[in-house]
Amino acid sequence: MFGTRKAAPAYGADGETPKQFADGSAGDTGSGSVRDSPRLRNRTLTAVFVRHGDTKANRGTPGPELVRGQTDFPLDASGRKEATQAGRTIARHGGVSRVYHSPLSRGRDTAKPIAAATGAKAVETSSLLPWDKGDAEGKPVSREDPKLRDYAVNKPTTAVPGGEPFSKFADRTDNAAKSIVNAGRKSVKQTGKPVAAVSHSVDMRRLPHAIEGKAAGDPLSGGPKPGEMVGVTTGNKVVRVRPGLWGSK
Repeated sequence: MFGTRKAAPAYGADGETPKQFADGSAGDTGSGSVRDSPRLRNRTLTAVFVRHGDTKANRGTPGPELVRGQTDFPLDASGRKEATQAGRTIARHGGVSRVYHSPLSRGRDTAKPIAAATGAKAVETSSLLPWDKGDAEGKPVSREDPKLRDYAVNKPTTAVPGGEPFSKFADRTDNAAKSIVNAGRKSVKQTGKPVAAVSHSVDMRRLPHAIEGKAAGDPLSGGPKPGEMVGVTTGNKVVRVRPGLWGSK
């Protein structure tokens, strides 16, 4: 089962008997392409990336959704519940050995319940900081995102007013993702457990590009919702760990 030293952990639905594979490992990731793969390395995870819980800024409560960036918006009540649920879900599936998080409180306070529920060590790293969007932060997304997208797509090496170039952020977060996955690979071999990383929406959108080399998508839309998780398999496949198939919210 997930968390044992016999095999790398695998993720299945709560309350069901995991399917056993030839080497005695169990479970599935909730991804059809991974579940149907004949190779075990695409069924098991080395890293679980968790988007931090809700804040009033990204929920748009009250008022419009606001640009977050590196401004330290704290978790709201909903976000704290999501963080607690993430910890419980990961613990139910065998835990993780470490939980990496950014210095921002919404990252740190999402990581704490995961560490508490699993006994994992929480590790703060500035490499998981989101894009510094400078003067746009704290302003309505509907007004600022078109301008930010123009910088990201058409002027990636030019710093946004008061912030940093998108290319600097992209290099930082892509390298961080690769380092975390490498740490997870070592952890699976040593402990039978993956690692976790509490990340941000703009970072997690880039995971298929950073890990699989796929084309980078829209830098400012899509991706997991607060509290949702994305896994990276031992075969370097990025898979959505859906609440309906792996734990419940």
